[in-house]
Amino acid sequence: MKKRYIILLLAAALAGCGSEKLSGDCSNQIEDLRDELGPPQEIESFESGAYKRYTFWYWRLGFARTFTWDGSTGSCETTDQNFTPSEERPGTNPAPGA
Repeated sequence: MKKRYIILLLAAALAGCGSEKLSGDCSNQIEDLRDELGPPQEIESFESGAYKRYTFWYWRLGFARTFTWDGSTGSCETTDQNFTPSEERPGTNPAPGA
């Protein structure tokens, strides 16, 4: 009986390790980006059911990061884009992932 409790406690403790990979969304990665670069100048979003895509545009830095996920465990994917920096949004956004 005592062995079962120890195994359950060990399993519960290990479940918290690397929990970012167990997440069904990109909230941890988005928070990390905001901590690193501050608020984006623009956020482009698309949602359809459980599928979500957010692109954070940093025009002045010439950088954008797209986050996509479908709600399943570990489904967060990121794509970075680099482009010529601009003080404001150009007439047409580069396509996410381009």
